[in-house]
Amino acid sequence: EPVVDQLSGAQPVSVTKRVTRGLKADVPVSVLLDSGVLLSLSQPPERKIGIIELDAAAGKEYRVGYHNFFVITRYNHSHSYAMSVFELAEQVARRSRGS
Repeated sequence: EPVVDQLSGAQPVSVTKRVTRGLKADVPVSVLLDSGVLLSLSQPPERKIGIIELDAAAGKEYRVGYHNFFVITRYNHSHSYAMSVFELAEQVARRSRGS
């Protein structure tokens, strides 16, 4: 199951008002698709996701967080922490595969 996904399409205006402030996926995929936001991974329209707002060098960055992203936030409630854990896990996986 995916943890995080990129957003493309009509953003950030269409996503800023839907940013998830809590610790659960709370936005149906259909709501994003209807507002012109695209996901790189195909998902059923009824699936709940969270819109994650992160601070980046060039300003705000928005990602989609799936259920497993929010599982990480049970340990530490920070979305930035969960994103760091995910990115570290991805790097470890790449190195273990020799990529």
